[in-house]
Amino acid sequence: MDFYNRSFTVEAWIYPSTISTGNPYVDMVIYAQTSATQIYQVMYMMLRNGTGYGAFYGDDVQGSTIFQALEWQHIAFTYDYTMTTQVIYINGVADAINYQAPPCLSTGGIQTIGVYTSYNGGFYNGYIDQLEISLGRAKSAAEILDDATLVVYYSMDDPNNPGGDSGPNQITGVASGPFSSDQGRVGQSLLFYPNSSYIQITGLVLLGQSYSPFSVAVWIRPLISVTNGGTIVHFSDHLEGTGFCFPFIGLSSSGQIIVQIFNGGVPAITGPVLTVGQCNYVGRKLTLLHRYSEGELQIYFTREKHRLKVSTYQMVILLLFNEELTWTFEQIQDKTQIHSKLLLKILSGLLKSDLLISDNPLTVNSRIELATNFLSNKIRLNINLPSKAEEQKDRYHFTKAAVEERRMFIQAVLVRIMKKKQTLKQSLLIQEVIQQLTSRFKPDIYLIETCIEKLIACEYFRRDSNNNDTLHYLP
Repeated sequence: MDFYNRSFTVEAWIYPSTISTGNPYVDMVIYAQTSATQIYQVMYMMLRNGTGYGAFYGDDVQGSTIFQALEWQHIAFTYDYTMTTQVIYINGVADAINYQAPPCLSTGGIQTIGVYTSYNGGFYNGYIDQLEISLGRAKSAAEILDDATLVVYYSMDDPNNPGGDSGPNQITGVASGPFSSDQGRVGQSLLFYPNSSYIQITGLVLLGQSYSPFSVAVWIRPLISVTNGGTIVHFSDHLEGTGFCFPFIGLSSSGQIIVQIFNGGVPAITGPVLTVGQCNYVGRKLTLLHRYSEGELQIYFTREKHRLKVSTYQMVILLLFNEELTWTFEQIQDKTQIHSKLLLKILSGLLKSDLLISDNPLTVNSRIELATNFLSNKIRLNINLPSKAEEQKDRYHFTKAAVEERRMFIQAVLVRIMKKKQTLKQSLLIQEVIQQLTSRFKPDIYLIETCIEKLIACEYFRRDSNNNDTLHYLP
């Protein structure tokens, strides 16, 4: 395998039977190639004392997160030749970055999986699946995240192949019944006919594993009625739909979305009533805060190399200057589609950094040029510095959104516990809620108490008439 002076990506799914550590270290090799036992003449991806490790036998990169035994996890090692950057990922998240790594010089040699190329150590104990090597480019963080977390993606654009999987695993669904195509919310959509059309999917091996969270999301558009109920996503441990089974997502007889899972009980969350003829999204909605989405740029037009830490908006604007050295405000707005008021604010920040120069003061009629004579005594520059007022405003919205989301979790857990116990003291109930939610977040006791009062007001619980600390579940 020719890794010489080039970018690459190595990734795999691993299931270690054990995690070995030692002093100074114990290696568990996933993939290795050795041209010679000289600096930069090897390429290893492995676990070292349980953490992800990428090596050229020189400048190496090691993660800080310890992989878990007896769990499927995704590991990736990327090298960007242009940016001289090594990255180790665990489950799609960057765990360690080496920004100053000279390239690998290995052009070939012995390749091994699960052991050093010398066959005398580094033995891996466990399963390895879908080992993939991509030469010529380092996959982006978004691509690695997709590889690690996207299991299936059914675009439903083709009625002749309704179960076609566009995801990384090619888990084709088996379609039954007639389908037709129509304009969708994204591309085309499939029309499912009542009592006859469905798609069956198998091979979702991580579903139901306690260490593996999951999400399911889909666009739906009811055509006739939503008050007859219906199943959107159903789970069964038998192909025939028998055995242990229950619906993940469906419609109630009143047209409301119902989402539920099984964890000993079947806690359910009830959503809004769907509108006939309108596209509805079932899943979690993410709001992108571009000011807090960051990236890095390296500039080459100056005598010294500089690495810039920038927001997404700043990055998009600066990349335009690869095409032209001068842009008008209108041209930048047309290219980026950023609102003029926000664009003025972003450009003002870039002008203050001296990367760009323009008329003073900046207006919508200004011309903006790249400062080709830019000078700085710093190699790494943080350009993305929002104002204190902006930070406080966003912190308020973050906090409010987080509290509302946590309130939903707390109420769901309260109902699940009380439905099982039927009668419980409030102090013990609070302790159990904290115990169940600690893995997700640290619950606030006052918030738990307010959720209890809310559920009492909604007649989910009632207080004992003789003991105010005792709660009873109301069926």
